[in-house]
Amino acid sequence: MASIVVKHAEGNRNGASPPPEESLIDRLKQMVALIKTRLVDGDLNSVDLLLAIQEINQANLSDEQDTCEIVFKDIIKISDSFREHQKFHSSLFMVWLASTLCKNFTDPDIKIIRLNDCGNSTNYTAKLLCLYDKKEDIERYVLPMVRNLYEVMRSVETNTNILKVHILCKFFGRIGWCYTYINDYENSAEYFSEGLETMIKWFGDDAKQFIITGSSCYQAGKCYRCLQKFNEATELFERSIKLYKGVLDVGDEEKKKCIDIAVEQLQKSRAGDSSE
Repeated sequence: MASIVVKHAEGNRNGASPPPEESLIDRLKQMVALIKTRLVDGDLNSVDLLLAIQEINQANLSDEQDTCEIVFKDIIKISDSFREHQKFHSSLFMVWLASTLCKNFTDPDIKIIRLNDCGNSTNYTAKLLCLYDKKEDIERYVLPMVRNLYEVMRSVETNTNILKVHILCKFFGRIGWCYTYINDYENSAEYFSEGLETMIKWFGDDAKQFIITGSSCYQAGKCYRCLQKFNEATELFERSIKLYKGVLDVGDEEKKKCIDIAVEQLQKSRAGDSSE
């Protein structure tokens, strides 16, 4: 199978000069087009993706950020298609490729938003892996990738602390969910709790405006209930209900559903019930 990395012929028999070397961006565009074709044909090799990742790692694309953005979005779209077809490992490679590309973005806010896009894809992939009982792949592939994205997020220097902290807390939740999917409730509770406390630390009473705050509190409570730590769980469920009631950025129906589920979990916790 021909490599995705496109190389020119060295010339012809008449001694003609070879055409000028293509730019990395041109090769990336060709790579994306070829991946789309192979996706449709079911003929995609992970080696091709690794070669593309290696090429991006060796390049400095900071002067071509607008084109990087276009290629990045194409890659994320392909990742979405993989998930629909349940090709989990190929999906992870595509997210890896996109996250590698977005490291070259110079605008910190764009970098943060695109890292969040990658995080959404990995989280969705982990959910499907759990659904199809491929939990070992979550631990082997998804967790390291989400952790890596989180570390890149932490390293981004930006003046927009609200955006950065909000998305960092989403990554706490994503790591927490990965641990939940593999039934590691101790680690899961730790990450959900850290996301919750980080939001409270940065935003204080204003943290109630974010649905992520109530959700982190609720998920930590579920983990403690599974661990039969009912006092901790009860406290967190009570707290999550108060946070959900203060949420300003969700509709009434969604908010009511969140509250009803939290109340149900609270009742189980008070009754000492650790069942799902």
